[in-house]
Amino acid sequence: MGVDFNLPPNHLFNPLRALRLAEALGGDLKAVQSIFRSVSVDGNLPDNDEGWTDMQASAGVTDGDALVNDPEIKAWLMANGDKAIAAGAFGVPTFVINDEVFWGDDAFEMILDYLENPEMLADDMQRAVGLVPAAVRTR
Repeated sequence: MGVDFNLPPNHLFNPLRALRLAEALGGDLKAVQSIFRSVSVDGNLPDNDEGWTDMQASAGVTDGDALVNDPEIKAWLMANGDKAIAAGAFGVPTFVINDEVFWGDDAFEMILDYLENPEMLADDMQRAVGLVPAAVRTR
């Protein structure tokens, strides 16, 4: 997709500050892209001070700590996370469109096809897929 990845020095990391910052900035596409780029292209970790400073700068934020420590932002992120789980989200990226769940960046073409023709998932074979029991449940 033309993105030069330079991942952070360690993974897994605590994403809470980055997620809260995205929420505090209203989920604005440009802000989310700058946060993503900060982690995945610039290699910054949101859970260390240097990475956090760079992430704030790339998002055009001067006092990210005040934003991410706001109790309303924390509650909003929790509520959005609960909503995503209830809708069937289980990974990144997950898209929920008309109660249909699409997961993974390899699903983009299918999403575009679905947006053009929502009936594509309405045939008997597609409905049968939903009847197959899951091997793994998320919490």
